[in-house]
Amino acid sequence: MPFKSIARGIAALMISLLILVMAAIIVLPSFITPRINDRISRQTGLHDFNSTLEKIGLNRLVFRQIRTGKNLFIDTLTLGYSPAGLYRDGQVDTVELSGVTVKISRDKDGRFRMDDLETLMGVDRGPAQETQGPIVLPRQIEIRHGILELAGRENTLHHLPFSAGIRPEVHDQDLEVAANGVILGQPFTCLLTRNLLTGISVLDVRSEHLNIGRLLHDLPVTIPQTVRTDPTDVRLILRNMKEAQVSMTRVRVHQPYPFEIQDIQASVSLLSGHVTSKGRFFVDALENQARLEYSLGVDTLDGEVSLDLLCPPIKNLKLPSSYSSGADSGSVPMEMVMSDAGFDLSVTGDTAQGAASLKVFSKQSRAVLQGNQVDAGECELTLYADYNTEKPGPFLKANVQASSRQVTVTTPTGNGSADALRIAGKCTLQSDLGYGGRFETWIDNGQAVLNQAPVQFKGITVYLPIKYPFEKTLDNGRVLADSCIYNNVDLGKIKTFLTQTPQGFDASGQVLFNHMPGINTRFDMAADLLSENSPGIDFKARVESFEFSQDMVKGFLPDSLKTLHFNGKAGASASVAFQNRQIKSGLDFKISNTRLEWPDKALVMEDINSKVAISDLLNLQSKPSQVLDIGRIQMNDFHLTDARLAFGIESPSSVLVEQMKVNWCNGQVSSEAFRVPDQNGQYLLTLHCDRLELSKLLDQVGAFKAQGSGTVNGRIPVSYNKGEISFDKGFLFSTPGTHGRILIENTDHLLDGIPQGTVQYNQLDLASEALKDYGYEWARLEFNSQKDLLHLNLQFDGQPTNPVLPFEFKQSVGSFVRVDSSSPGSKFQGIKLDVNVKIPFNQVLKFGNQFNQLIN
Repeated sequence: MPFKSIARGIAALMISLLILVMAAIIVLPSFITPRINDRISRQTGLHDFNSTLEKIGLNRLVFRQIRTGKNLFIDTLTLGYSPAGLYRDGQVDTVELSGVTVKISRDKDGRFRMDDLETLMGVDRGPAQETQGPIVLPRQIEIRHGILELAGRENTLHHLPFSAGIRPEVHDQDLEVAANGVILGQPFTCLLTRNLLTGISVLDVRSEHLNIGRLLHDLPVTIPQTVRTDPTDVRLILRNMKEAQVSMTRVRVHQPYPFEIQDIQASVSLLSGHVTSKGRFFVDALENQARLEYSLGVDTLDGEVSLDLLCPPIKNLKLPSSYSSGADSGSVPMEMVMSDAGFDLSVTGDTAQGAASLKVFSKQSRAVLQGNQVDAGECELTLYADYNTEKPGPFLKANVQASSRQVTVTTPTGNGSADALRIAGKCTLQSDLGYGGRFETWIDNGQAVLNQAPVQFKGITVYLPIKYPFEKTLDNGRVLADSCIYNNVDLGKIKTFLTQTPQGFDASGQVLFNHMPGINTRFDMAADLLSENSPGIDFKARVESFEFSQDMVKGFLPDSLKTLHFNGKAGASASVAFQNRQIKSGLDFKISNTRLEWPDKALVMEDINSKVAISDLLNLQSKPSQVLDIGRIQMNDFHLTDARLAFGIESPSSVLVEQMKVNWCNGQVSSEAFRVPDQNGQYLLTLHCDRLELSKLLDQVGAFKAQGSGTVNGRIPVSYNKGEISFDKGFLFSTPGTHGRILIENTDHLLDGIPQGTVQYNQLDLASEALKDYGYEWARLEFNSQKDLLHLNLQFDGQPTNPVLPFEFKQSVGSFVRVDSSSPGSKFQGIKLDVNVKIPFNQVLKFGNQFNQLIN
């Protein structure tokens, strides 16, 4: 019985103890929670600390709803431990935090603040006292489902999810907290070292293979879509929340030009309301690598920023680019190379107002585009800009200056150079992106040379002011050329003055000829650049009537024309208009009272008059029926008068001669229409002859020296081929109803080469005697040429003026035979003559050759 009583007592005691323990576990949390909160608040200085002890177990404690104040909230905190370790060393094995919210706020100075954490870490306490006894920390801290709440400007909030695993350790007087975590899906490692005596803390954060593009995409910031990065290594070292070192391996940008920023090294200083940073980085772009240095200052209170960015000289900077030559033809590659090039950029201000300056420089530059090349010596561009978005009017004002020395331009059509090129001006930008400004351009001592012609310009000076929007201005631009050289002869000067107008600009100028002071050449131009349809240009030039001679141009005549003499009067006017995307042009040219003499060619032209109207200068086309009149032409023994040429210029290589008329042998010769030059270089013309004096005709063709009266008509087909003239069955006949008389002096050569005593000799002897003074009823001539001989057939019907000729008929011979003065001769009532004459074609051939030389 006693045993049973003891057993019942023990059982009752155990049950009572169990009930007591369970009651303690249930009641104890609510009992000790206020005491825990009070103790933590006093020891940490977190006066607003609050928590709830939810559960006490043999190997864990669970706290809920932990608040340190304004900056830290923990939904659940679980402490894991072993009873033995907790009893012996006070060791907590694990700390698990779930639902952690860290709030980072801004103070009145704009600084980011974490007051609760700074108080917890003793940042504001100064150096700590030497601790007594060992510091016991949990072996592992896990943070799950964390949210970093970042306060932005203008009361905006940004939420960044994170998680981490933390391992705190104490070595001597240094507290080391190592953490591995993920923020916005990006992994990082963190090492916090804090000296418990001095209070100096060092935070070292690293992330390898960090995808910044993805990180920036998740952050509440706006970045260009063209920025893309490959995985990069990032490191941040922060000392006492005041100084930091930042390094990054690379950042890549892919448009509009791909480039990479490498090896970024920066130091950051965090002072009260101010962030300053200095550093350097390398840019690898377009086969170039540049080292850039920067200095950055940020006032976090008012948002003011100051930035200095310096690029030291780059030995060889290549800038490949492209030029759009039209929507259909695509782009054309362009290459630019600069030596010892760099820049210096400075920016100060905030989003409302500020200033910036930029200086770009190089020692040598070269740009190449489609066979065109521009070279320049020392180049410098400076820009000073101010912006203010709060005041009315332009929000951006800038002063720009650019200069370059020893500029040369090389193109397939010509070359140009200048000792100096300068551009200076001011520009403004409105809030609606409307812009305006005034710029001035200077070119000093320029030169230009044309490759396709012996033309060059020297001493070119340019001053060009431009103001936009366009408006009337008193400032006159100018383009001057001290020398215009043709064929190594300095012709004179060119002066051009420009005035800006509301729609564009006007230009006027003149050409001053050194050796031709009497020539007054002026030109005017009006450019409408703001037309609703298309830009318009109207150019007009005029040369007042002036007297000219070979003395005015003898300095640049080729040697083949040195003996050419001429004088006369001339004048011209030209116009070019560009309207509605079409070009219209014209030229009126006039010469009068002109005489030309070329002794080497035995050529004389007098009373030359012409007025030519070119209706299209670009295609060199004229109106039809242009006229060239020449009062007298003499080439060797050929005499022509009152020549008139009606023509039309079809193209630079084609002229249509509509009609040609000339007085010859006191009659008129005309032609049908023909085109010059012929594709084969051969011209087939039919000369229509009207009332040519027979005697003069025979004299001109070199047949006889003749006098008399009577005219002939007909046509002569002429072939002209590269200076060679030939006749084919030319036919002339006397004017019907008229009689004529012919007196030929040199008839003896009709007998040349004919044996005496022959019938042919006797017949030609009779004909030659009769033609010395012969009256005819009709006459007929036929022309043919063969090589260098002119075959002339003469047919007459008439009788000698003196019918008694020294000839008698010899029956034995069968023809008339010349007799001496002892015989009375014979009386002829009428004689029909049919004479064939072969004449050397030298006179006509020489005329053709000289005419061909004139054309060439």
